[in-house]
Amino acid sequence: MNMLHVNATTDPRWHDFVQQRQSSLFHSPDWMRVIQRTYELDIDACMVLDKLGKPIAGVPYSRVHDMKGQRIVSLPFSDYCDPLVNDNIQWDCLINELLGTQQPVYLRCLHNPIPLGDKRFNVRKQAMWHCMDLQADLDTLWDRIHDSARRAFRKAQRNGVTVKIADDEQMLRAFFELHLRVRKNKYHLIAQPYAFFYHI
Repeated sequence: MNMLHVNATTDPRWHDFVQQRQSSLFHSPDWMRVIQRTYELDIDACMVLDKLGKPIAGVPYSRVHDMKGQRIVSLPFSDYCDPLVNDNIQWDCLINELLGTQQPVYLRCLHNPIPLGDKRFNVRKQAMWHCMDLQADLDTLWDRIHDSARRAFRKAQRNGVTVKIADDEQMLRAFFELHLRVRKNKYHLIAQPYAFFYHI
């Protein structure tokens, strides 16, 4: 198998590859461009090619240099970004290429169990992933929502809260100010910069 490194934000081979695979928003060039523009990071992809030169496996990554040192991360500022591999052979080809840089490699895996079986890596954190199937009708969706969420929804209705799609920068700025206060005052976390939402 041949290896190829490409710019994941611009190379059509990565774009075409993720379109043909079961991938996520975080594998998409559009998402990577948001990260690139906001945080000024280069985002590449390491790909495995078959004998005909067609991509069959890949992982996007960025080389991060900050106060924690130099490392390879797949993918910074993303909830998860599983390597797109089908078997251990593809995985070994990809990860050996990245480990060959002699830099620590950090992965955020959620769906693909293959990297989790690699003894060269340690699980540092585990998180819960919550999701809801939105294909059902509204009544069914409403019944699936927790009682506390339904009470909060009714309270918001009584207090005149409305939901609008932000269609100008003034509304985006208003959303950001709310986001900033929640992150800072409720969760005691640093908020993403305004540029992150602007680029989205």
